[in-house]
Amino acid sequence: MSDAADQAQAKSGRSMRHGMFEDWRDALGILLMLFVAAVSGALIARFWPEPDSASQATNDLTERLGALETRFSAVTSASGPDLAALKTRSDARIATSQAIIDMTNEMFPDFVGMLPSSATGPQECILVMAFDFRSQVFEGMALLPSYTEWLLTCDMEPAYRYHQRVLRLLQWHCPPTRWWLKSPAHMTSIDALDAVYPDARFVMTHRDIGAVLPSVCAVKEALSSPLTDRVDRHALGRHEVDLWAESLRRLIAFRDAGREDRFFDLRFADVQRAPVEAMEQLFTAMGDELTDDTRARMAEWWEANDAERRRSAPVDPDTYGIGLAALRDEFAFYHQRFDVPVGS
Repeated sequence: MSDAADQAQAKSGRSMRHGMFEDWRDALGILLMLFVAAVSGALIARFWPEPDSASQATNDLTERLGALETRFSAVTSASGPDLAALKTRSDARIATSQAIIDMTNEMFPDFVGMLPSSATGPQECILVMAFDFRSQVFEGMALLPSYTEWLLTCDMEPAYRYHQRVLRLLQWHCPPTRWWLKSPAHMTSIDALDAVYPDARFVMTHRDIGAVLPSVCAVKEALSSPLTDRVDRHALGRHEVDLWAESLRRLIAFRDAGREDRFFDLRFADVQRAPVEAMEQLFTAMGDELTDDTRARMAEWWEANDAERRRSAPVDPDTYGIGLAALRDEFAFYHQRFDVPVGS
């Protein structure tokens, strides 16, 4: 075998083993290429000039690229958003965002229904942190052991500084009463989050970890399946057990360092049983008013999305090699502290 073939074989063995990337730089490069391709495709779909006639369809590519640049510049150089359109949800960018979401759902069909999303709905903010390359967005799309190890030890404050810049941009002309940010990934870097947002308060939702982890594994399998030939489910299960154990230990240590008064605990079962009443307790604890209009809109949304919530069946922990007896031992520090049974 030639030297070139030996090197290629060695690189192949280094990059992928048992459905898992060993060198996170190779995998991150692939994920970044997919990310850039998706964004580029969305921009071209949005701004590529449509020909006015059949003859124009054969115009020189340079002319069409020039027209594309002109249209894109005209839109991005606008002085500000149409505030009236935003408030009535008639802003044209909403349709563009929905088109991107639809395209993502086509790329990851198994993901649809696991984490429902829409152009006018909430979105996990760790996507913003991906632009600083310190985000569990990448960790969630492929098993990258060395990247995860680096992510858990790197300085996350620069990612949150960028995160803060984006929030400031988003609230330009349209400041919210309060930003509500949601992602379990913040548990691993809560000290960095606190450094950037020292007045933040935290809502901690408690749920049976024996139900959470198989569900998380199913979500990550749905995201990674189109990007690999085979997902090692048991390796994924072990990875999530380790990651969540470390995340919860960090979060509890943060709380125990004199910050207990900044937390509000909410049981997932209570939200499922009486969602509006649970939100009323939360708003009261946060010092916010839950108006009749907001309460009615919450109830309407909950009823409208009932079928979506019932769409996903419970995931068998054995699928990912997750043993409930072992979980009870590994997460005893969590369920004893918050009285959350495992495998109930």
